[in-house]
Amino acid sequence: MNRLFGFLIMFFIIYIIYYDMRIGTLPHPTKIASENIPAVAEIKEEVESTQQDVSIPFQSKEVKAGDTVLSVVEELNTSKTTVSILTIIKDFEELNPSVKADSLQIGKVYKFPLY
Repeated sequence: MNRLFGFLIMFFIIYIIYYDMRIGTLPHPTKIASENIPAVAEIKEEVESTQQDVSIPFQSKEVKAGDTVLSVVEELNTSKTTVSILTIIKDFEELNPSVKADSLQIGKVYKFPLY
């Protein structure tokens, strides 16, 4: 009886491995990739339309020693609105396209977003 039970378990495990290797339980990647993906032209149009619609309120300020984007934004925004750090950095880089948020220079004037 034990040998029969062991044989059935071994057969079941082999069948599971065969089924998984042959048919599988996950969908095929090419089937997923071809379903409901918008064309590149549609994505470009959507991005351009959102870029034209965006107008971020800002205030220009000269950077002093020790200032960071976050410290200046906190100083300018006296209201207690909670905005994520990533949103602040993204908005700052949109307002100042040629500047990265982590490379401010002392004495230069930058546009900082208001929330």
